[in-house]
Amino acid sequence: MLVKKIKNNLFVRDSIVLGMGAALGQGAFALCSPWLTRLYSPEAFGQLAIFLSIVGVVSTLVTLRLDVRIIPAASQDEALHLLIGVILLSFCFSPLLFFFLCFVAQFLPEPIENLLASGVLMIGLVLVSACTAVCNSFLQWLNRQQQFFWVSLIRVGQGISLALAALLMGSFGYAYGLVVAQAISVFIPIFFLMFYLYSLHENIFLSAAIKQLFKNRNTAYYLLPAALLDIVSLQVPVLLISSLFSSGEAGQFSLAWRILAAPLFVVGGAVGQVFFQRASQNGETVAGLRLRLFKTWRSLMLLGLLPFCVLFFVGKEIFSFVFGEKWAVAGEMAVILSPALFAMFVSSPTSSFYIIMNFQKGSLFFSFLSFLLRVFSLTLGYVLNSLMIALVVFSVFEVLQIIFYNVVGLQKLDGRK
Repeated sequence: MLVKKIKNNLFVRDSIVLGMGAALGQGAFALCSPWLTRLYSPEAFGQLAIFLSIVGVVSTLVTLRLDVRIIPAASQDEALHLLIGVILLSFCFSPLLFFFLCFVAQFLPEPIENLLASGVLMIGLVLVSACTAVCNSFLQWLNRQQQFFWVSLIRVGQGISLALAALLMGSFGYAYGLVVAQAISVFIPIFFLMFYLYSLHENIFLSAAIKQLFKNRNTAYYLLPAALLDIVSLQVPVLLISSLFSSGEAGQFSLAWRILAAPLFVVGGAVGQVFFQRASQNGETVAGLRLRLFKTWRSLMLLGLLPFCVLFFVGKEIFSFVFGEKWAVAGEMAVILSPALFAMFVSSPTSSFYIIMNFQKGSLFFSFLSFLLRVFSLTLGYVLNSLMIALVVFSVFEVLQIIFYNVVGLQKLDGRK
């Protein structure tokens, strides 16, 4: 009976398909983590965290955030040419950012400057950023097509290639093995994209792609600042911890965050993608959209309550046993951060909800607020010479801000009646 209900409920079925793909992809790295944490030092994980933080910012910037318009595009032709336009933007802007990073590297804190000092790593960072932007845009296209199986397959391929490459290079003692493995995992979907686009090349026109970029330029005006603030506020903990404290503590934080955020990316991300796809194309009423949002929140709350509670009460012991004693600090951080990550997990669909309502100003405000609160929390910890105090303040502010974020979104929705 339960299986039949799942098959008949497209929202649940598609969420499970995406969730399974993300779970297997994340799970491959998670299963290898007990070995990886013994092959690599906290400093190596800190280098990876800094690398991914810069990639996250650059890959968002080069798309001008136009990729979010692929799913709600008016027609298949518009969506396809918008995808092509975003790909062109990604590879055109990335070389410019290379020269910009070369210039600003000397003014950045030492851990970040050391990472950018290597010319090979700098080129790799720009290429990975461009490929990440393209890959994310392609996944948006597949999501629009409801090709959730292929989305899951790409996620699984990325996760397995990341884990295997990291293990292989770690076994040979390569210091930047985690960074190189990350690059390999991003390049793989690009080959699949090339074959996919070649099959459609007769229907692709450069002029139409440029036209779509100009047509959706208002999205860049409103959503890009909010998206940049959002991604910078997401990455600022790693960047500030490495700058104000040490790269080793940044590595401890990155492991704690990666483990806690796994349910957020696996389940919450999958549910959020399907929520966006369904709600943006079905033309739901205000009452229907509100009901769908509440049901999604409730389901995520029930699903995440037990695992986050376990991490809150015995997180330090779990981390020490699974990853080794040198990662006990990461376990302490996980205990402190678990309430904040649980709130983020439950609130996963809300960002899509803001896009559907065209409430870009609200997104910009909350992105800026989140950025300020995170900077304040970590700076306070630096002044008090305690990273743990900083994380406690960080976690409290995060929960309060997310509650406020959801309440304002609901009020905005009620105002449309």
